Amino acid sequence: MRTTQTSDAETTHPRDPRSGLDDLLAALRGSRRREGATLRVKGRDVRLTNDEVALLRLAVASVVPAGQLLTSGEAATVLNVSPAYMDRLLRDERIPWSTVPGSSHRRILLGDVMEYKRTRDRVRAEAMDRVVAIGEEAQSYEDELREVLRTRSGEEPPR
Repeated sequence: MRTTQTSDAETTHPRDPRSGLDDLLAALRGSRRREGATLRVKGRDVRLTNDEVALLRLAVASVVPAGQLLTSGEAATVLNVSPAYMDRLLRDERIPWSTVPGSSHRRILLGDVMEYKRTRDRVRAEAMDRVVAIGEEAQSYEDELREVLRTRSGEEPPR
């Protein structure tokens, strides 16, 4: 397993937003083995599975702090909704937001956007489960109806 570490005193400045980026890239380049990679982030070891490393390599996933502030347009992109629908979600207070001091520009915490997304996805999955159950029940009724009609008409059941 490849472990990359930084020495805060020698190579990074604590307020540098890119600190650790070189380590992440090095770990991604060097983690072609089966066991994934380990990164040192803010003094803690973070283990990545092979799948997580692969997703990061493909830029399908990004490592972003949950406290990251997003514009409403960025939040709309994360949720895969239109900016107009995002504005409606914010106006209806479905997702908490704040304004930039001295302006009317809204900012939304990434953590709040992801919480809304998890809730939305769970509600959608539950609704889909109900639709499937209704469909299965309808199929059962349809099968029973066919059997009753077949019995009344004197047909032999299919084999």
